[in-house]
Amino acid sequence: DVYKRQVSTQSTWAAKNYGREITVSESSSREKSAILTGRQVEEMKNATPKSGKLNKAETIESSLDIDSENDWVKLDDTHSKDDIKIKALLAGVGVSIIDSRPKELIFLSVHGIDIFLEKKTMATETVYDAHYFSSANINHIQIDNMLNKSFPVIFSPATPLSNAKDDDWSPFIQTQISLNETCEGKLKFTRCNGFQLQLNEMIVFIDLEILTEVLKVVGTIVGSLHPATQPKHEGRLEYYSPESVFKQLDPELPEEPAVKVGENKVFIELLDLAAMKLRLTLRLGKISIDPTGNLAILEVLYPILASVSNISDAPLYFTEIIMKNTYAPLSSLIKSLQKNYTHQAILQFYYLLGSMDIIGNPIGLLDRLGSGVFEFFNEPRKGMLKGPKEFAEGLNKGFKSLVTNVVGGGLNSVSRVTGSLYTLFKNVGGDEVTEDMLKKPDGAFSGAVYGIKGGALEVTSGIAGLVTKPYEGVKQEGVKGFFKGFGKGIIGAVTSPLTAVFKIGTSVTQGIEGSIVDKEVSQQGRIRFPRYITAANVVVPYNEKLSEARLVLNTIDEKKYSVENIVFFESLSNKKGKDFPMVVITEKRVLVLSHEKKIMIKASHFDIKYARLSSKNGIHKLNVFLRDGEEISFESTDKEVIIKCAMYFPHEP
Repeated sequence: DVYKRQVSTQSTWAAKNYGREITVSESSSREKSAILTGRQVEEMKNATPKSGKLNKAETIESSLDIDSENDWVKLDDTHSKDDIKIKALLAGVGVSIIDSRPKELIFLSVHGIDIFLEKKTMATETVYDAHYFSSANINHIQIDNMLNKSFPVIFSPATPLSNAKDDDWSPFIQTQISLNETCEGKLKFTRCNGFQLQLNEMIVFIDLEILTEVLKVVGTIVGSLHPATQPKHEGRLEYYSPESVFKQLDPELPEEPAVKVGENKVFIELLDLAAMKLRLTLRLGKISIDPTGNLAILEVLYPILASVSNISDAPLYFTEIIMKNTYAPLSSLIKSLQKNYTHQAILQFYYLLGSMDIIGNPIGLLDRLGSGVFEFFNEPRKGMLKGPKEFAEGLNKGFKSLVTNVVGGGLNSVSRVTGSLYTLFKNVGGDEVTEDMLKKPDGAFSGAVYGIKGGALEVTSGIAGLVTKPYEGVKQEGVKGFFKGFGKGIIGAVTSPLTAVFKIGTSVTQGIEGSIVDKEVSQQGRIRFPRYITAANVVVPYNEKLSEARLVLNTIDEKKYSVENIVFFESLSNKKGKDFPMVVITEKRVLVLSHEKKIMIKASHFDIKYARLSSKNGIHKLNVFLRDGEEISFESTDKEVIIKCAMYFPHEP
């Protein structure tokens, strides 16, 4: 509480309030205020002398000439007007970045936001004291790559959001901060009682292609806001800061000191930044290089460099940082923390080199081998403490983990080496490696099929390149392009047997690894599908169905139908949950696809005669009759879906 005393004698008074000593001296107005609790006031009034001596309260009363209870007057609770208490719970927030084409580049999503903020203030006529406390928990933060599907997630916690219901799950970010601000006149003192931050293990994927596109958008936004980039107009005054003017007049002026005179400092009683771990993957990707510029040589060297510089799952560890009783400017503290983390990252540079795909990622292999051996002994030990049955289950889990990590880790290293060499020789031959070429099989049989088929295509395409590549060069650059294409064709024909061997080796080893690794392990994926943008390049509100349909159309017939506006999409199923084909209706045609993204039926709207609805035993059916006598049938247990689908067809006459 805030109390006011009428001072009648010259004196200095001190009291303890919340562990802080406040000194109050009389002023010319002969009125002073102090922050006291009600308990402290009563103690001072009710105190009695001991051994004939005045106690502290009586000394204070006599020096201040406080004769009665009315001399203590409680002020208005002006301090409570600034008190704040906020509790915010948000299920999630999403931000989409779209460039000028328009094309969605990335999607940032934040899930499970829990924020608490409290502010308490106490004030007198000369002193203002504020206490802040805030805590924040964020369950999940993810940045999705919307340009390609090779690596759909750019940043995310190591634990997927789907595991949020597990017993050992914890929020990705947990932080707390407590601080006090005291103002007296023009003086301000900030005290941080404690700041704690904890981040769970995270996965970071850096793709130079997507990074370049995002930086272009960010640069455009920043450039439009920065005054220096604005066009100059005659007749308008331009603003110059005093520092820039003096610097132009005298270039020898010294730079500003790192710590400005009078800069507010912060006293930090405790700063605790928990240890962090991240796994870094790096892909240089494709970038556009001007073949006529000074860096034209990079057009040839960059693809080769990109194929041998890939880094996968490089583990980086950052130790815990604890700072106590530190008094310094906030900017200096931030710089010191940046230097600390930068120094730790530089010392772990060998982890990056040891995680390169071209040498088989030995760091990742050792990590998996260590995990397999550890679980081989640890799982039976945990089961032994519970009973014989649990011991047998632990023994089974440990042996399975050992085989999976040892065999799977070895095959993974071999596939990384062969995959890197495959990409290298393809780039040397002037061929582009597409996402479909890098598709991973999920079993040994499919791996063998992919490998044999891919190896045969490599040999045939290498021989065909002797003709096709000079022809393409003539179309693009004339005579000069002919000789360039002829050279690429010869190199491609020579290297095609090697690319075939590496393709077979990569697919077979990946297939065997896929059959060994537990398929129940959660894999990271996009939070949502890339945004649907109309054929007229109109950005519309997000629609999950249309976005999924666009993604499906981008995977068939070399994106032949990706420019058509989609009006309907549905994946149908019956009571037993059996999947039926996917139906995609555009403005020009009807496509019926299998769930392997293969076209089963394709018909233009002109070919459709009419449609008929029917229902039997809870199954709703739509029959579409074509003019050539063929029939398309759609079934679903959801009547509303079938009715919506029927709206896009002529009714039966």
